[in-house]
Amino acid sequence: MNSIVSITLSGNLTKDATFKAYEDKGVINFSFAVNEPGKRQDDGTYTQKTTYCNAALWISSNEGSPLLDSLKKGKSITIFTDRMPEIDVKVEGDKTFVNRNYTVKDIAL
Repeated sequence: MNSIVSITLSGNLTKDATFKAYEDKGVINFSFAVNEPGKRQDDGTYTQKTTYCNAALWISSNEGSPLLDSLKKGKSITIFTDRMPEIDVKVEGDKTFVNRNYTVKDIAL
């Protein structure tokens, strides 16, 4: 059965991507921020809501990828996935942090 989940997110990398090798494959890990309009203000402008996400892109090589050189802090990206994110919630004092972790199917620069 085909997946009915299809998520596309566009944002900017918040730091340089990293690579980790395993026996016959590797994973490129990166973090990005997605900005979306928030509430409309009295003056007609909108507040901006920023959501921070983590992502993992599995590749078939354990020797890295030329893509890694392109995934630098500030770079605009679009990710595509067919999985819902794993969500981690962390409470520190009166602040709550929500991390969304995506397994990426494809990426566009």
